[in-house]
Amino acid sequence: MTLIYIDSDVIVASELKEEQYSSESKRFMEYVLKSRIPDTTFLTSVFTFLELASAMIRRTRNKDRAYSLLYQIRNSWKGSIKPYPPLPRSKLTSFTRLVDTLIETSIKFRTPSGNTIHAQTAVQYEINYLITWNKDHFLGMQREMKNLKILNPTEALAEFKSKANALKKYPTKSEQMPPKRRPAEIERRIKGLEGLVEITSGRRPTLIVPHDSITATEAIALMLMAVHPTPLSDEDLSNLLSSSWKTMKPEAVRARASELRREGKLIAEKGEYSLSGAGVQWVMSEVVGRIKSDKPDKLGKTSIVP
Repeated sequence: MTLIYIDSDVIVASELKEEQYSSESKRFMEYVLKSRIPDTTFLTSVFTFLELASAMIRRTRNKDRAYSLLYQIRNSWKGSIKPYPPLPRSKLTSFTRLVDTLIETSIKFRTPSGNTIHAQTAVQYEINYLITWNKDHFLGMQREMKNLKILNPTEALAEFKSKANALKKYPTKSEQMPPKRRPAEIERRIKGLEGLVEITSGRRPTLIVPHDSITATEAIALMLMAVHPTPLSDEDLSNLLSSSWKTMKPEAVRARASELRREGKLIAEKGEYSLSGAGVQWVMSEVVGRIKSDKPDKLGKTSIVP
């Protein structure tokens, strides 16, 4: 699951035209509210509503309009953005406990007081992305949390759209043909991957083998086999494996891919990977055979669909 935290400055700017970066923030928020990205959750702080209320009454100077705007926003968020507390309920034992943790967070990451709540929430839920216009306020977090990516809305929108477009590559064109028109080689491959990989109705390849039945290199090879000959980048593989197998960062993908390349099983070109002829033969004759013989009772039925 990918967790994307939206700073309140983005949300406030998207609702108030007078704010700096209003149009850019609005574009990003429209994308968030309209998109349904698999295995992704957008969240923000429960205190974001307080910041919105304060900003709106100061800008509009009209209580009824401020309440109306807040009501509209709260309704539009349903199912798209989840408000999270700065501490999980199990840890929120007292007001003193909350204040103490916020002080610790502020000292650790050197965040301004107003952004400490956001930093605290991000840390507690181990988010993957922090979207904010105040990137310089969270530099301490960036140094401490190596897996955290801090982007402004424009950068985030470009990255998310790029990933979404990458996923549209699956399955390959030949696999979308009626069965009678598919090349014999692809037919054999699809049949051979029964019970190991499925391509969902959303056209995403998904591993359906038990997590402990394959190694990281075998997981990469199976994913490449499922979309062969379409190449995948380290980001593509990271996203696909993290959502259906185990969390695997792009750098880990690159390390395992290097091993496969040295063994002559993988081709790397322009930052993308595909299986070589030897790699295809290895997957189909050794990897698939071993998995099926090891745990035949745990394997599901194949579902690679056109």
